[in-house]
Amino acid sequence: GDGQAVSGPVARGDAGTLALHLERLARRAADLLPVHRALIERQIEMARRDDRIDAKTARRLRQTLRGG
Repeated sequence: GDGQAVSGPVARGDAGTLALHLERLARRAADLLPVHRALIERQIEMARRDDRIDAKTARRLRQTLRGG
């Protein structure tokens, strides 16, 4: 990848902001959660591939994505 494909909380490894986004989406448009989670999972994969985040950070983000 070009290293610029992912930005925002995933690229920063910011699980707290990701959790906040998920919480707000759950309250306002819960029907979009599966799509949002799928997109975030793809961003995590891309960020790992481009060495934007390490494996530990990817695990933490995925745990947040699963609600834990």
